[in-house]
Amino acid sequence: MKTPSLLRIFIVITTICTCYAEIPWLAFNCGSHTIMGATMDQMWDNAKLMATRAIERLNEAKGRNLRSEERTAANNAKWLWGTKHTWGFSLDDDHKAALDNVINVYNNIIALMSRNGGYLFCDDSMFKYEVYDENNNRRWQVTLPGPSHTIALSGQGSRRVCGDPTLMGENLIAKIDLPDAGGNLVPRRITAIILCPENHTPGRIRAGVLPLDYATDEERPDPDKYRTASGTILHEMVHAVDPDTYEDQASRARPPNFAGVAYGYDKSWMLAQNERNVCFVNPDNYYVFAQMSLANKKTRWSAPKNPNKAT
Repeated sequence: MKTPSLLRIFIVITTICTCYAEIPWLAFNCGSHTIMGATMDQMWDNAKLMATRAIERLNEAKGRNLRSEERTAANNAKWLWGTKHTWGFSLDDDHKAALDNVINVYNNIIALMSRNGGYLFCDDSMFKYEVYDENNNRRWQVTLPGPSHTIALSGQGSRRVCGDPTLMGENLIAKIDLPDAGGNLVPRRITAIILCPENHTPGRIRAGVLPLDYATDEERPDPDKYRTASGTILHEMVHAVDPDTYEDQASRARPPNFAGVAYGYDKSWMLAQNERNVCFVNPDNYYVFAQMSLANKKTRWSAPKNPNKAT
């Protein structure tokens, strides 16, 4: 997750050894980091729990003759996905299909996090700003042990990835050549994520993780007061499902204070209400809905009271 001024980062992997067929999730420097008392393992599991609970709440929202707790799920769907319920009746086919597609994204997130298939860097300390060609051009890169290959960042410039204090995590688009059954090298896209624990500070997030059915402090709470480090992981995993589709979206809605990349509840809500086709590919809509879904089912989140407060 980043500010609009940051360029999307692409990585190139140069293979030195092609003697393996599977790329497992490899975690680097993750054992040494905690965020507000939560370990990386706990945050990873909590992100999966958020996605699982989001699916449960979406299925509740698709029902008819909704009970009290199911109505809060329907309201959450209204705020983040722009669905419209007629109480006493089920959603129309178009809105049901839309929520089914959202469920499919969450299922893909859970599958991606449950299988071997990517790289997780829990800080950027392994990346060095080094010369990589005969013209003395430099880039941030890391050469990994074992099946040795180099991961290189392009478009980053001389500043390290986590050097921007607004950056909490980054999904990296990567390709690596692997041999097929005939021994021919075939490019394969992989998943790589960098997290920036140093930038997950009080005021920006509430906790490393929040438990299932967590309680809120207010009667109609602001979802942005309950952001978590595990939510950062979920946001980055939405990108990872399909980096060409799920990109941070810039809202063109009014009032003007809602303009810019749709991070946070207010701007995600505005997308769902005014640019509904865009909200389905905006990663923070998935993050915010999942964070809201994890709360006690009686929690009554509401639309922003003052649309001009978003910045």
